[in-house]
Amino acid sequence: VITIRDLALKIGEFLDVPVKIPEIDSYMNHAPQEVGLDLSKIENEYGNKTYVDIEYGLAKTIDWVKALHAEA
Repeated sequence: VITIRDLALKIGEFLDVPVKIPEIDSYMNHAPQEVGLDLSKIENEYGNKTYVDIEYGLAKTIDWVKALHAEA
């Protein structure tokens, strides 16, 4: 389980940039406290997959995006 806040902080660490977390305003009161992903449809169609560690996946994704921008 990882929060959006934690994910943002991890991305900031990988990119060596500061991350500013906004204060929660009252409009967020009705937002769900927890949201989960249901991958059962994907797993039913393609079989159970092995997933990579979040740190490895983020590092590879960031490298991929940087490579795309270098090509452009």
